[in-house]
Amino acid sequence: MTLILRCFATTLLALSLSLAPASSKAGPDAHAVGLIENMLADTHKTISSRGANQLPGTISPYFAWEVWTRFLTKPRQKQFSGPQMRQIRQLMPGYIAYLYVDRFAGGLTDIPVVTGTRPARRDVAVFTQFQRSNGKTLPVGWRVKSFRDGQVRIVDILVGGVSFMLQTREEFVAIVDNKGPDGLIAYLQRKSL
Repeated sequence: MTLILRCFATTLLALSLSLAPASSKAGPDAHAVGLIENMLADTHKTISSRGANQLPGTISPYFAWEVWTRFLTKPRQKQFSGPQMRQIRQLMPGYIAYLYVDRFAGGLTDIPVVTGTRPARRDVAVFTQFQRSNGKTLPVGWRVKSFRDGQVRIVDILVGGVSFMLQTREEFVAIVDNKGPDGLIAYLQRKSL
């Protein structure tokens, strides 16, 4: 009889756990937050233990590089050859790593923390706080998209509420207008880790 009661109690416990309401960490917000927390932890570890030059490989799995490349070159995309587009795509992780170190990592003492989320169209904006050694904080948002294949990736960075993608696209258009596609590739090569 005790064996039957134990089996019944175990079954009841398992059933109650499976029917428990989902935690607040369930759903797209949880996936987005997890992605950002992992990326920030990996980035911090890489910079502090292996050096910033290793950062492109560290951040690469967290970003939707095809989205970045397509969006940043879209206004002048017809001017680029296939090989030039592939080269830009290959340079994007190094370029974003360079900007991360240049704009965010200076004086960074701890791993940045997630402070909240909100819907951003069909995506999720994850907000973080970068604590500086001088006591100041830098708020940075990360727009995260869930793709059809189940992957979640970063598709934009928000600094001061301003889209990095929009600002950078304007900069890229100006470079292409003045120096052509090869000028943009040269710029990305100079600004890459």
